[in-house]
Amino acid sequence: MARSKYINTFNTTSDYDAYIDSALPEFPNVALDKQENKLKIQRTSPNSHVIYGTLTNPNTPPTFKFNNNNNQKVTAHVDLLDNTFYIDASDMSGVTTPITSLGNFLTADNNVTSIKKIKLDTTHVTSISGLFYVTENLTSIDLTSFNLSSFTGSPDSTFYRSNSLTDVYVSYENTLNIITNNLSSQGNSYVPSSATIHYNGTDYKWQNNAWTPQS
Repeated sequence: MARSKYINTFNTTSDYDAYIDSALPEFPNVALDKQENKLKIQRTSPNSHVIYGTLTNPNTPPTFKFNNNNNQKVTAHVDLLDNTFYIDASDMSGVTTPITSLGNFLTADNNVTSIKKIKLDTTHVTSISGLFYVTENLTSIDLTSFNLSSFTGSPDSTFYRSNSLTDVYVSYENTLNIITNNLSSQGNSYVPSSATIHYNGTDYKWQNNAWTPQS
């Protein structure tokens, strides 16, 4: 990164993402991502968000369901400057905790293109059926906060028609095993074969009918 009193410049998108998620920047923040050849304007800190991601159409904010309860839906805010969406802790007042189900968490939404953060306590979650149901333009999901230590159900249709996925980020072994059926399955209920799973420094790709670590 080259620092300037006017604008910060980043050679890669990953360098920019690491910077914007750190304690370094002030907001609003303007930076140049040279890899994407794009000027990025960030009005709020991602660190203040419970859920954060990107959209194709800012006029259609996504809605997330908690505890598989239609009365516990939360509609995201949208930043029109950069087509991002976010939910803050203050938006979660109507959600019963601990959260026990993320069934039908995001359904029938072809507008969300990435979920960069989901900062939830998932240690009491027992169901993720339909977690990302018909999310055909979703390419990247950060599930590093997902600790599914209490999971008892079936991951039925967890990634149904999420065939655009290219990257899934995981940090808990129990979550890795659940979303891949112990590294042996892919498809509607599991991470589709189009994706790379990034697990604690190891990348897994679907090869020879198994999720295989890459050397």
